[in-house]
Order: sequence, then structure tokens, then C-alpha cells
Amino acid sequence: MILSLNIKNFAIIEDINISFNNGMNILLGETGAGKSIIIDAIGLLMGNRSDFDKIRNGENKALVEGTFQITNKVIKNEINEKYNLIEEDDIIVVSRTLENGKSICRLNYRIVPQSVLKDVMEGIIDIHSQHKNNSFFLDKKQIEYVDLYLNKNKEFECYKINDLFSSYEEQYTNYLDAKRKYQELLDKQNELEDRDYLEFQIAEIEKCDIKENEIEDIEEELVRLNSFEKIFTYFKSFEENFNNASSYLYQSKKDLSHINDDSFSSEIEKFNSLYYELEDNFENIKSLFSSLEDSNNRIEYLNNRKLQLSPLRRKYGRSTSEILSYLIRAKESLDLIDNFDDVLSKQDKLINDYYKKSVEIAENISKLRLKAAKKLEDDMNNEFNSLALSNAKFKVQFDRCEICKNGVDQILFLIQANAGSKFLSLSQSASLGETSRINLAYKLVFNKLNPVETIIFDEIDTGISSKVGVLVSKKIKELSSLTQTIVISHLPQMVAIGDYAYFVSKETSDNKTKTNIKLLNDSEIMEEVAKMISGSECNNISYDAAKELIASMKK
Repeated sequence: MILSLNIKNFAIIEDINISFNNGMNILLGETGAGKSIIIDAIGLLMGNRSDFDKIRNGENKALVEGTFQITNKVIKNEINEKYNLIEEDDIIVVSRTLENGKSICRLNYRIVPQSVLKDVMEGIIDIHSQHKNNSFFLDKKQIEYVDLYLNKNKEFECYKINDLFSSYEEQYTNYLDAKRKYQELLDKQNELEDRDYLEFQIAEIEKCDIKENEIEDIEEELVRLNSFEKIFTYFKSFEENFNNASSYLYQSKKDLSHINDDSFSSEIEKFNSLYYELEDNFENIKSLFSSLEDSNNRIEYLNNRKLQLSPLRRKYGRSTSEILSYLIRAKESLDLIDNFDDVLSKQDKLINDYYKKSVEIAENISKLRLKAAKKLEDDMNNEFNSLALSNAKFKVQFDRCEICKNGVDQILFLIQANAGSKFLSLSQSASLGETSRINLAYKLVFNKLNPVETIIFDEIDTGISSKVGVLVSKKIKELSSLTQTIVISHLPQMVAIGDYAYFVSKETSDNKTKTNIKLLNDSEIMEEVAKMISGSECNNISYDAAKELIASMKK
């Protein structure tokens, strides 16, 4: 849930800080005061696209920061499994800064990509608007809602839905890969080299008996051996100087051997050890040099081998790995020419095997979807009845389709607006008011299965009557017992039933407009409800009506 929201220099908002509460929070106020701007600011925290035109006139930076408490352990665990963001206090601080054409996203003060912000916030906030985020009404998305219902409903846990979908994804991917490889074989058939030419190329490469990394090793060794002349000069100088030094060191060792004082014995022993170690080291260096002295024959061999491999490098690749890879491909092509029909037949069998396995799993998924769809229809129709849509009926239509990533089902949500009328898709049949209630019914059903932390309703009461408004208000109140709700409303019934009300207003000073927000007390709420009822100023009649309305809505 949102604990607090701080907005600076965003549109007409100069600097406001709002502390939200658990339950049902109402935002009210005149049109254009900034209520929807607050929702737009929250949208930035959800990872929505940056709108730099919203930076307050005269300022170069806008900031939106929200503090959230994650009460749902499932959401917390999912976030921490991916990003390890939420500490023991269950608090996450989210901010978005717009400045100089750049948008900076932070989660618990760590800069993150916008995609990560969007992923994290998906289970925390859900904004419902009349004209936004109505993917429930999109035909191509509706199969995803049936699968979500199937996956989250405890009634279907015994079917191990996740394993079933993972198994289908694996088999369907194998099926597509097998089809792709089959087509590649057909395409390659026309591109295969002449058989005799392939045999010639294979024989030419194999005749040279090239070893792994041989070309690179030859180059490296030649560089080292060709530097022998310089090594020779330095070694001879070293050898002469060491021999001179060695004679002096030997004499020094002899001189020390004549000292018979025990106090010198330890150091004399150390000197002798170093002397013999130095002599051994010299002999090792001489041995290495001797091996280099015999390198002329080796250089000749390496140059001849390099010359022998040159034609392969011109034809098949500059490096050893490229030549050997070409050899493998040539052998594969030759094998394919000799066994093409057999290889093609085996690939065709693979396609059929994966297809059958995919269809088998897809059929099982389809059966479960049908069960889930029936239950979803019941749940939606129950909510329709509670929202004065009793004449409307919700139905999930199944059509068979060729196997695809979603299986063998095409799913479409239909609604019968009135008894006896034709079932039409949601987008074809719903008026604005009906859209609000249908969407609310969907949220009531799905939020029980997969609760988000906060649901925001942006003017959900548009286009509905007072009588329906009572039902919608009570339903949102019911929803707020499970999930924090924030509602922008002009409906007195909605304000009357809310737990908290915030009045959003704007003022103009020095040719500048800014938004203010105030948490109302009970008497101030009563007065605002009275104004809504009267349509103007509060009077005794509207005040009494407001008092009665609040009492009735709170029952």
C-alpha cells in the first residue's frame, strides 16, 4: 500500500506531500484542480513513459517519490527473488526524476532501468481508468485472463498448472525448432556443393593433417626462435660476467671455510647454500640456451610447415579453427548428400512427434481452461448482479485453432447486454457506464485471487446513475477491505462511504497556479457531500441529506 507520496514541480503541482491510509481513500475537488495529475505522477512510479512537458513551467526538474509498504508476502517474495530489494521492514521507496530530457528511476535509492521499475511495480499498483489499461476488453488478451484465473485459483492447484504450461512451452518450442530445421534442410538441398568437389576439399585438408591451434603455435614459436640472435649476444655477455663473478664467489666460499668460529656457522651455511643455488641456476640457463642453439633446423621445419598450410588458409580460413570448422561442415554436407532422404524423413518424424506431444498437452490445458471459464462466468455474473447488471450475462467463448503458443484455443469474452439479445464481444457491447462496472466486476473477481497492494480508480463513477453509484461505491468499499483503494470521484455516495477524503484544490498567485491537497475531517466531509448533493453551496436541506446519506452508506 502507498504510505506517502511526494510530488515536486510536476504540471501545476509545486510541492505536495500526501499520507495515504489503509482502506478507501477518496480524492475530490473541482475539475482541473490536479486530481488526475496526482494519478499521472503515480503512473510515473509504475514505469509509465516519461512526459517531460509535465515539468512545471519555469523549473528544470520534477520529482515523484512514493513510500510503499508491501503487506502481501507473495509479492514481496517475487520481488526479492528477482531483485532482492525489500528489507525486513517491508518498505520500498520508489522515485522518478525528470531532468534535462533524462528520466532516473530509483528503487530503495538504487538507480534501476525503467523496465525493472515497471516489473517491480506491476504487482503493487493497479490504475483503473475509463480509457486506460482496459486490456480485459482486448480480444487477443482474454486468453491470458483465463490462464491467470486458472493459475491463481486454488481449486485448480491439484492440476499443477505451472508444470503443465512449462511442459507445453517446451514441446511447442521443440516442434517449432524441428519445423525450422526441416525447412533449412530443404533450403540447403539446393545450396549443397558438388559431391566430387566436397570430397576433393576434405582430402586436401585431411592430407595436411592439421592439428588443433597449429597455425597459431607455429607463428608464436617462429617469433621466439627468430629472436635467437639477440638472445645469443646477451647470453654470451651474461656467461662471461658470471664466470668472472663465479671465480670470486668460489674463492670467497673457500676463505669462509677457514673460519672455525661457531658464531659464523649459520651465516656461512646460508652463503654456501646460495652459492650452490646460483651455480645450479646458471647451469639451467645454459641448458635452455643450448636448446636454442639447435633451433636452426626447427626454424626451417616450421617455415616449411607454414608454407604447406598456406593454401588451406587461402581457401578455407585464416585460423586453424576456421579450417577445421570448414572440414566439419564439408563432411556434414557430404553426409547429407549421401543420406538426404533419410535425414529429411527423420526430421519429419521429429516434427510429427513433437506436434503430437504438443497437441496432447494443449488438449489437457484446454479442458482445464473450460472448467476455469465456467467458474469465471459464474463469478463474473454474480458480480454483475451485485452491480445492477442483472440483465447482462458474461460468457467465455471457445473456438478451436491451429496449434500456437497458446495451445489450441481461441478465447473471446462475450456479453449479453439484455435478456434475449445477441452475445457480443465486450468492446462491441458496453456503454461507458457498463464498461466501468464490467471492469470493476473483473477487478473484484481477480483481486481475490491475486491481490495487488493498491488499486486506483480514476473517475470510475462517470456515466452511472446515483442508484448504481451506491452499488459501485459499496463494492469498492468491499474491495478496500482486502486492498488499499484510492478513488477519484464526483459522486456523493462514493465520498460518503470512504474511510478518508482528500480535497484537491488549486490557487493562482503571481500569475502562477499550484495544486493544494488537504485531508478532510468528518465535518468537512459532510459539507463536501452536501455541496455535491445540492450542486452548489451547502444549505440546511443538502446538509441534512448529506448526513442521512453518510449514515446509510456506512451501515
